[in-house]
Amino acid sequence: MAGSVEKKSIIELKKLAEHREAILLAELAAWLHDWQKCIDMAIASQWKKNKNVDKSKIKEWLERSKILNPGDFANILNDKIINLFNEKINIKTLIELGREPSKASFSKWFLVKILGKVHDIAHIEKELELHESQEYSTDWLSSAFGWELNQPEELLSKLIYNLKIDLIKFFENKKSRADLIKSLKSIFNEAWGDTRRPINEVTLWDWSSIVAALFKSEITRTILLNEHREPQNIKWRLLNIRFDGLSFLFKNAQIPDLLARRDLLNSALNNVQTLLEETYPLGLEVYRDENGSLFVIPDIENLLELAVDTNKNNLYQLILNTFNQGTVKDNPCLSIEGELVPLIEISKTWNGIDKSLPPVDESLKKTLELEADPNKVLNWWCSSKPEELCTVCGLRPQGPDPKAKSRNVCNVCEERREDRSRKWIANLGESTIWLNEVADVNGRYALLVGAFDLEKWLVGDLVYSLAVRNPKNVPVKSYEKIAKNPSFARIRRIWDTTRRFWQEVLPTNKTDNLNDSLAARVLEEKEARLAWCGNITDGKGKFKTPGRFHAYELVTEKGYKINVVWDAHKKRFVSADNLIYIARIIGKNFPKKKEGETNEEYKKRLKGWALAEIKRIFQGKLKIEEPSGYGGISKEFGTIESEGMPEVIEKSEFVPAIPILAEPKIFMAVFPANKALNIVRAIKTKYEREMGKVRNRLPLHLGIVYTHRRTPLRAVLDAGQRMLQQFSQPMGWKVTAIEEKNIDNGDQLPQRFDTDRNGQFKKWYEISLERNGSLITWFVPALMGDGKTVDNWYPYVFLESLSESIEDGKRYYEAPNPWRENEKNWLILAGDLKKGDNIYFTPSTFDFEWLDTAVRRFEITYDEIGLRKERITRPYLLDELHKLDEIWDTLSSHLTKNQIYAIRDIIEDRRKTWQPDENNLKGSDGLFWKFCRDVIINALWQKGKKGHRKNKTPWEVDGINKTEWLNIWATFAARGWLTDVVELHLHIMKEKLKTEHQEQEVTS
Repeated sequence: MAGSVEKKSIIELKKLAEHREAILLAELAAWLHDWQKCIDMAIASQWKKNKNVDKSKIKEWLERSKILNPGDFANILNDKIINLFNEKINIKTLIELGREPSKASFSKWFLVKILGKVHDIAHIEKELELHESQEYSTDWLSSAFGWELNQPEELLSKLIYNLKIDLIKFFENKKSRADLIKSLKSIFNEAWGDTRRPINEVTLWDWSSIVAALFKSEITRTILLNEHREPQNIKWRLLNIRFDGLSFLFKNAQIPDLLARRDLLNSALNNVQTLLEETYPLGLEVYRDENGSLFVIPDIENLLELAVDTNKNNLYQLILNTFNQGTVKDNPCLSIEGELVPLIEISKTWNGIDKSLPPVDESLKKTLELEADPNKVLNWWCSSKPEELCTVCGLRPQGPDPKAKSRNVCNVCEERREDRSRKWIANLGESTIWLNEVADVNGRYALLVGAFDLEKWLVGDLVYSLAVRNPKNVPVKSYEKIAKNPSFARIRRIWDTTRRFWQEVLPTNKTDNLNDSLAARVLEEKEARLAWCGNITDGKGKFKTPGRFHAYELVTEKGYKINVVWDAHKKRFVSADNLIYIARIIGKNFPKKKEGETNEEYKKRLKGWALAEIKRIFQGKLKIEEPSGYGGISKEFGTIESEGMPEVIEKSEFVPAIPILAEPKIFMAVFPANKALNIVRAIKTKYEREMGKVRNRLPLHLGIVYTHRRTPLRAVLDAGQRMLQQFSQPMGWKVTAIEEKNIDNGDQLPQRFDTDRNGQFKKWYEISLERNGSLITWFVPALMGDGKTVDNWYPYVFLESLSESIEDGKRYYEAPNPWRENEKNWLILAGDLKKGDNIYFTPSTFDFEWLDTAVRRFEITYDEIGLRKERITRPYLLDELHKLDEIWDTLSSHLTKNQIYAIRDIIEDRRKTWQPDENNLKGSDGLFWKFCRDVIINALWQKGKKGHRKNKTPWEVDGINKTEWLNIWATFAARGWLTDVVELHLHIMKEKLKTEHQEQEVTS
């Protein structure tokens, strides 16, 4: 924090509270100043000039627009007067004048001048001239990376029928500002900032957010300092609220503790947002992730030291107090006070007039440490009797309540855990918070992590690799004439695009439905729950009541156990386990798939069998035990005399997944171990579709930590954090082949892209790349979402050296290379590459680890070029995942389990003995490679019995001669790929071989 402020310079923030209503109305004007972009008629007037747009749709929208009457919406803004700076102006007038910068600069109203200027500054992504590229007007909305994801409809009707009503309620103080902004976002997020390609990627929400933030902040500065600046002199700052979010989240023992902490962090940031946006309306939050928030605020030196009131309490202390406030005032269990002290600081200024960006990257790059308040910690220990340290927070003493002490936690952590469990009980049909419920039929689960490398995007460097004009039409091949500007709104759109990507995989937003997520579609089946009711005693006949929403175990006389939670509302135990796993432990006759039975039929029969088996075993008199944690002995609580068999709880089916984080950069979630790889495949496909045009410079890193359900969660989370450290370097890759393909020509599109076969993948480029024996096939969409417009703007690559591809008629330009300081390189459209070109490509990676012991996590470390230090094969290129799948498909179809293990053991035993170097792992000159080839030759390869492999040898399936096939498989074996596949599919996921499935179908 800055040094002390002289008495004469102290400004009381109460001025903002006094002018709150006027400030919030002015802010609303900034939000709404371009609302007419939602008018279908205005949009359609541009579409008429585009031959690719459906004219019948325009006619329908024009007719509907006449009925709806947009003037009806504008009129409700006419009566609201903003009274500031001795000026009175209604919102409608401010909006109409402020959205025309050239006229606004001559206005008599100060507010109009400022709004006009910030409109101009925030709109530097409008590089096209007014009528330039009208032929590219479109009814599609694009992501930041060129994926045209939807065609907005009914925008005007949503404004008039929905937002109009919300505005009226807001003006009548019947609707909060936060609810109004949420309603506004739902509409503006679907609206264009511009309908001309390629600047149709910034939504009206992204654009209006920046205008509102800049406008509001300059107004508050003027009020606080009583100083009117000329529009050309205005500047802003960022307020950073930052902390080490991951360390705070993962400092716990159970998932309920982690999720409770996540909610506390969100609550703390929401409190600060309300303080700075409404209570003392200084500015606007423009970014949030797992480590905090960024706000646009006024350009006032020593702002954090401004007095809040006559007692001279300053803004810094007010923010800190508000951050600590929690969800319920004066309840320490629902606040974060003392456990985490955030970094609160203000950035240097920026003006935006010279197209400069706010110093976002400086804020996000700061090294953060988890820091508690030492005074609070001292007070906790001085005000209680000496006890052991809480096993969850690691800050407070255990207890003092007996139930908290019995669980080795403090009162605060115990109540948080109970609160989280209570919420789960109230919403049994939505999700789960118990690892045992997510664990698969083998009692294993997987922590899946993902990360986007956004560093060069957030500083704007890689935005220059996106073209705003077709380079063929520009005589000067420089980025100043051709590339997009890295505007504040455009950078914000990039954050939003990657965050939305993860939220669609598995959302953490409370308002989103897990059932609509990508993960839910991949997992397919949902699990149900059982309930036990009956008399509970202490074992001596005395009635006893379990702890509210506490976890217990029901134990049979034979020692079988099932995890349950006490529902204090309905006086019953609710199962918190994978019921098929429990039944499998109990049952001696695990049902096998029958001949001719579909997967759906088998799954249904398996669930029915599991429920029947558990009902049969877990009835009558059962012992109740209270788990004491990993490695501890459960404590006997009492007994329950159940009333008949346990009953299935209606509407309790849930998606077996636990979302942890889904932020712009990182993703974390827990899935059943046998399903995690399917989720990775689905994410890879989503990534190739939505980021396929920029994947050479936007790498995605995925990792899976597999483990048994009894492994300490802290170890698993630590392993996940380590796996998030994956990275890859932009290196030179050689183009070995490039083919232009087209659906209309009968070319075969990979099935995973089938949903885009009439859109961006109607035409595509298949580019084969090679580096040091590693191969990548890059499927580059050649069209925009309409399946007609050629993409001249997104899929560019940096050439490593000058190429013959740089010639007349090609699409290329020169731009700063973010990986070669102070140098420029040629960018060329991917479709204009030639065989032999060397390009910069930053590959995506995939890693996995079986955490059989907690210490195994320390093996997850990466060297200076991003390779695992203890694993020669990992991480894999994400593109190599399909090769691993093919290896498994071949092994499981043509060998028995004993044969597979024999091959694996022979090769790995010799690897330990010989310790071959890189030269021995590939090529006919490598001695170890030759040994592996001999092992592969001597394997008793069978002909396949089903599907596309029926009556074929593996080399016949692959369509190559036996010698070539043996050479390829010798390389797989020498590099360790074969061993990894065996570990992944047989050891970790315990999959059945296809030969085994065939035998089961015959004998069942």
